[in-house]
Amino acid sequence: MTSLQKHRFRKRSPELFLDEVEYLRKRYGYRGFLFYDDTIAMDRIHINSICQEILNRKLNIVWSALARVNTVDREILRLMKKAGCSYISYGVESGSDITLKSLKKNITVAQARTAVAMTAEIGIPFEALFMLSVPGETMEEAIKTIELINAFARIPHSRAVYAFTLIYPGTEVENQAFKEGILPSDFSWNIEYKKSIYNVLGTDPVVPCWETRALPLKELKALIFKSRPLSVKFRQILNKLLNLRIGDVFFAIRIFFRAFTISIKNNYK
Repeated sequence: MTSLQKHRFRKRSPELFLDEVEYLRKRYGYRGFLFYDDTIAMDRIHINSICQEILNRKLNIVWSALARVNTVDREILRLMKKAGCSYISYGVESGSDITLKSLKKNITVAQARTAVAMTAEIGIPFEALFMLSVPGETMEEAIKTIELINAFARIPHSRAVYAFTLIYPGTEVENQAFKEGILPSDFSWNIEYKKSIYNVLGTDPVVPCWETRALPLKELKALIFKSRPLSVKFRQILNKLLNLRIGDVFFAIRIFFRAFTISIKNNYK
C-alpha cells in the first residue's frame, strides 16, 4: 500500500453511473466497456442494481470487470453474464495460503479455485493475476504459485498472468527493502537503477524488483520457463532473443539453460 491510498470504499449510484454508459452508447456507439472497479462484486446489492439497470435499459453492451474471488457465487455470476459481462479479472496473487496471509488478502487458495471453477462453468472468460518474489515468500511457496498459474492457464478461455514484485516509492515494500539491504543505502529514485535480469524478465528496467538470496529471480524465471509446454518454450526463446540487447542475450541464454537442468523435486521439495 502506498502512502496515497486510504481505507475508504466509495460507491456511485448505479443510475448515475449507467446514465454515463448509456450516453456513450447512444452518442458515440460504444458497446464495450471496462468497469474499472477493483472489487465490483464487493457489495452484492450494488452489483445486482448495476446489472438490473443494464437489463432494464436494454443497453446491449459487453463489459469486463475486476473482482475478488471471495465475493462471487453462481447467482451473481449468472446475473453478470446476463447483463453483458464478458470478462473478469481476479487478483489471486498466490498459490500459497501462507503468502496470501502475509499479503493480507483475506482470501484462500480454496476460494480462488472455487471462484475460477464457477466462472468457467458459467461461461465467462477470465484472467487470474499472480505475484511472485513476494516479501517473506519461500521457494516452496513460490512453486505452489507457479503450479496454480499453470492449472488455471489450462482452463479454456482463461489467462493466468504473473508479475514480479516491484518496489515503488512510498510503499511498505520500499521501507522493508532498505531495512533488509535489498536496496543499497545510496539508492535514489533520481538515478536509473538497471539490471540485465530486468530486461530478461520483461519488467520495468528502472524499477527495482524484490529479490533475496532465498528467492533469486533467475531461479524463479527458470522454474516458470521449465513449466511451460515445449511449443511455448521455443516461441518465448525466439521472441526474447529477437528483442534483447546483445549484452543481455547471454544472460537470457543462461536462464534458458538453467530451466532445462533445474529439478524441482531435487532442489526445492
